[in-house]
Amino acid sequence: MRPVRVICGAAAVLGALFVWMPPAAAEAARQPNVIVVTTDDQTLGQMNPRTMPFTSSFFAGQGTEFSNAVVVSPSCCPSRAAYLSGEYPHNNGVFGNNPGYSPLKRKGNTLPVWMKRAGYRTAHVGKYLNRYGDVDGWDSPAPGWKKWYTLVSYHYYDYRLAAGERIKRFGTEPSDYLTRRLNSKAVRFVRGSADRSAPFYLQLDHFAPHSEVGSTPGRCSEAAQPDPLTAPSTIFWSMLSYTHWPVLRVPMPTSLTVASITFWLIQ
Repeated sequence: MRPVRVICGAAAVLGALFVWMPPAAAEAARQPNVIVVTTDDQTLGQMNPRTMPFTSSFFAGQGTEFSNAVVVSPSCCPSRAAYLSGEYPHNNGVFGNNPGYSPLKRKGNTLPVWMKRAGYRTAHVGKYLNRYGDVDGWDSPAPGWKKWYTLVSYHYYDYRLAAGERIKRFGTEPSDYLTRRLNSKAVRFVRGSADRSAPFYLQLDHFAPHSEVGSTPGRCSEAAQPDPLTAPSTIFWSMLSYTHWPVLRVPMPTSLTVASITFWLIQ
């Protein structure tokens, strides 16, 4: 098995996921597998051992933590475009979330195209550049991506995902929770690709902890939402409306999903 490089990335973001580093000293000279994980609208203050203990110990404790960094734009789509193109907004053409993807110059000359050309099996899971579907349709993978599992509507429940050339709709059951669904898809891709002869490049772009565009019926209105299968049940009793948020007092759970972070910091 070839070595894995796991990177916590940024698209006005910080990131985390559960991955493993396989013992592969004998294969160090081979092309490594690469996993890039981003979160959306997460502040630097939210990335600390108290709110994200596992992430801090896994990435910072066992890897490298950069104390200084520069982002080309503190906005979602321009930051993502810069990462994919390696260019500043005035060179790649993307200056804002609207119109988003369409002004991107040289759409066929981006990171996934380069990785595929280098022999990598590429996969995108999660949120892509804003309004990508206006240009090529969400059911048409962007250039360079072999696997395409991309968010179409920005919700934690009752959302749509483009799975290859099909659009899938998910409901409001706990198992439909978006962050859990994306993580599961990413883990399945890694497990199915780890022993292949070709290396893989996985880009997991989480929507969390970004607020929703509109509200999910029966859920907190326009808020980042915790995983109902791992967050303590007490969190839901106080999260019925915005008016309850200032008085939130919940115990520190033993584990946190990325989407939970916003709620813990409202206290």
